[in-house]
Amino acid sequence: MSTWRKLAALFATLLLVAGLAACGDDDDDTAAGATTTAADDHDMPTDGEDGPPEVNPCAEGVDPAESGLPPAEEPADGATAVTITARDYEFEGVDALEAGGSFAVTFENEGAELHELMIMSIDESETRTVEELLASEEDPDTVSPVSFGFACPGDDTVVNVDLAPGRYVAICFIPVGTTPQTDPAQLRVRGRSRPRRTARTQRVGGRDPRLLAVLAGREPASVVEKTFGIGPYRLSSYLGVVEVPDDLVVSIRVLVQVGGDVVVCTNADERCHAWPGGRREPGETHVETACREVHEETGWLLDPRSVEPLGVLLLENLGEPFGTYPFPDALHLVMAARAGERAAEEWTDTEGYELSSRLVALEDAAGCVSVDEPMCIPFLELLRARA
Repeated sequence: MSTWRKLAALFATLLLVAGLAACGDDDDDTAAGATTTAADDHDMPTDGEDGPPEVNPCAEGVDPAESGLPPAEEPADGATAVTITARDYEFEGVDALEAGGSFAVTFENEGAELHELMIMSIDESETRTVEELLASEEDPDTVSPVSFGFACPGDDTVVNVDLAPGRYVAICFIPVGTTPQTDPAQLRVRGRSRPRRTARTQRVGGRDPRLLAVLAGREPASVVEKTFGIGPYRLSSYLGVVEVPDDLVVSIRVLVQVGGDVVVCTNADERCHAWPGGRREPGETHVETACREVHEETGWLLDPRSVEPLGVLLLENLGEPFGTYPFPDALHLVMAARAGERAAEEWTDTEGYELSSRLVALEDAAGCVSVDEPMCIPFLELLRARA
């Protein structure tokens, strides 16, 4: 049985006690009036124990407390109070856990469906993203349950969580569409489950407090997890965040406007993007890096006076430290600038990575970006809104 099947089965054990089996092939959610630590005092069911529960604990007239769900916990002494909200297939407030320590988590369900919050630790030796782990049939034994919360629509609960420094995921295994009206016979544990509402990874401890202060209360415009050759990363686009610790800025990316067009590049990986740029060299200002990198990769000559910051791309390393990059957070500062001249009509990247570049109307640029290069789209939309 794979790790994820074990976790799904473990979750099923907790909920079958309450009369609700919540694991299916269609992804995750969050669910009903109580919480517990996930791993204690439960035997792992076998594959043959899948089956429908007798009652939906969130159904009208059913008292979740009498259906077998454990009660909400009393906040632990000295624990930091935080709130995590399940809404519209995502968790809000998970970032509050990133400092690590002891937390009394109020888990609120503001959705129309059943929601649950399972927090699991991922061993530092694991280099795959959560999506890759979910797709794997192997049993890596690198994922372990930490805590569990369950809330019916409009309800909340409290769970105590202790997080040491490390890598965690907040995930939900309840199938899409599970409501208080769902027939219990349709709530089957089908062994292997995939998260559907969210699979949010979070590194706890070790993060730069200056950066955390800058990002406090801000929601990223887009988030994606990717594995590079050096391991798993979470990439987050933040619009309007420009006052950041300079020692964390490793690269500059530039949305280059030429009249009403923007420069769109195709690189050696056959991916299209709209933000040429690259690593800073010692002693360079942000503007100097922007001008040099755009010239090297596209041949376009920026007007230095036009360079302005739009925000940042945050690269959060979810694996091991790499080279001289700041760990676990590195920043790409995203700029906008104008160009009027090109060094040559035909241009080849001096380092050979960007194979070509062309002008595309600003309103069409987002449609030219490769599906696996989505992080520049929020910045293109911002640029378009300013036009």
